[in-house]
Parts: sequence; structure tokens; C-alpha cells
Amino acid sequence: MHLKKIFIYSFLLSLPLLTCGQPQIGVKAGYIYYWFTQPVDDRYPGAVDYNYTHSAYSIAVSIRQRSLNMFNHGLEMEYTNRSFGVKSSEPGLGSGGNVDYYYTLGNIYLRFEPQFTFGSKVKFFIYPGIYFGTLLHSSLTGIKNSWSLGNPPVTDTINSSNR
Repeated sequence: MHLKKIFIYSFLLSLPLLTCGQPQIGVKAGYIYYWFTQPVDDRYPGAVDYNYTHSAYSIAVSIRQRSLNMFNHGLEMEYTNRSFGVKSSEPGLGSGGNVDYYYTLGNIYLRFEPQFTFGSKVKFFIYPGIYFGTLLHSSLTGIKNSWSLGNPPVTDTINSSNR
């Protein structure tokens, strides 16, 4: 029921785009390159390592009004997929452990992008807007090892997804 309301509201908000004389429909897709800063832990240098698989991508569909008006409507829906790995170790005197996790995240965004145009010979465009986004799916796989003196080592395998 919630998804139905979102669809109806999106349709009503995009209605001015569908009724204008010159709509512009576009599709874009591409590769996303990202990275995290490496944390610095003076106690255990090199204890955390991030692995970027660089299989991140984005796909979007947009519709915009194109006219000579000062104000034009715009709407875009985008899906992004990102994944990365984290290896972390915590050495200790009486206990310690390490983890090797792999994350995958998929998000969807709905952007409302009105356009204001100023100028006659040189045109200036301002795109103030608002967007809504949510997590569509996520997964975490990996292994966590821990040990302590006097006890056998413990290994936990994680294979979880949230769809």
C-alpha cells in the first residue's frame, strides 16, 4: 500500500511534465568511483584495510520540461549499487580477533529538479530541488575470528541479506 501511495504522488507531481509541449526524456548510466579515507589507529597501524571492488554503477531515467519559460519542471529516478570490503584486526596480549567483511548496498532516489532560467544573451540555470532516497537492498558476507587465552578460537560466518 505504501508503494502505491508513492507512485500516485510521483505521478501527480510529474503531471505538469507530461502535459507540457516539449518534454525531454533522458537515460543515463555510469560507473561510480568512490573511496573512504583510511582510519589511522596509532595503537595498531595497518589494522584496518578497505577494499573497493569498483563494481559500483548508477542508472537513471529523467523527464524535464523544455520551454522558454523562466520556470521548468524536472523529475529523475536513479538506482545506485555499491560494494566494498573491510578487513580489520585487533591484536592483543590475552585476546584478539579479525574480521573480513564484504558489503553490497543498493539505493533508489527520486529527485524533483525544477529549473529557473535567467538572462537573455548569456543563460544562467539554477536547479534547486529536493530528493528522497531509500535503501532497497543490502548484504553482508564474511568471517569473524576471535580468540582468548584458555579458550578455543571462535569463527563466525556471516551471510545475511536485507531485500
